[in-house]
Amino acid sequence: MTIHELQSLVSQAKAQFIETYPDSATLIQDTDVHILSKKDRTAKRQQIFDYCKAQFREDKPNEGEGIIGETHTAVILYAHTFKSPTHFKHVLLHELGHVYSLSRIKELFDESEADTLANRDTLIRNGMCFWSEFIAEAIAYIADDTDSSSPAWHEIARMEQLIDEALYSGYLDPYSLAFYMAMSFENPSIITWSEAHGNQIPLSDRCDDEAISLIITLSNVLGKQWEKDDYIQIDRATLESIGQCVEDLWDYCSRREGMARLRAILGDIPN
Repeated sequence: MTIHELQSLVSQAKAQFIETYPDSATLIQDTDVHILSKKDRTAKRQQIFDYCKAQFREDKPNEGEGIIGETHTAVILYAHTFKSPTHFKHVLLHELGHVYSLSRIKELFDESEADTLANRDTLIRNGMCFWSEFIAEAIAYIADDTDSSSPAWHEIARMEQLIDEALYSGYLDPYSLAFYMAMSFENPSIITWSEAHGNQIPLSDRCDDEAISLIITLSNVLGKQWEKDDYIQIDRATLESIGQCVEDLWDYCSRREGMARLRAILGDIPN
């Protein structure tokens, strides 16, 4: 899709977001959406961070970014990554979800950013690396009025892949874990499947009892947050509880990786 074609979808997506979350109206209307091509990515990305007076972060392969600066908010989307208007709209809603949700907890967000810059391993930092992606993706599902056309088996396969990436790619990947949990809470196909299967959520064949227990604990913490009228406004205690879940999952993945390396050196050893 061309940048012009993508730009024509922005107003519709913003209107959809505001209809779902009316209190976001001023913020979302004032958030500039920039659609960049490959050739002008580096320079224009730097300009946008400077304009927003936001902490610059490393440019990584991605589809988009939400930026919350001292003076302005913005969304950057990378044109070459989009092949369909449906996917573009969902990613835009996700990035607007970042802007909306993190602007509401700016103090906690700034604290987590400071911890990251200083390389401090804190529960707030651990909680935010998961929560920021989880809530943005959940918001995108809620605000997206497109009926899910994907059959349950397709979405289940995607969830299995995400949990494999999250737990069994060497170390914990909070990003994949966040998308996995967002699907379990708000993906229409998964909700329908789960209700027909005793409220189970799809898991990888590689998930052992310890992993399942840790995932259930995280899901329960998120479930309590989801029961609140204002589920987007997370407090310090809940964010730290999520951070503890992330830390426990990190330890689980580290132990598995350590055992795998030991087996590679010594051969088969008991679990």
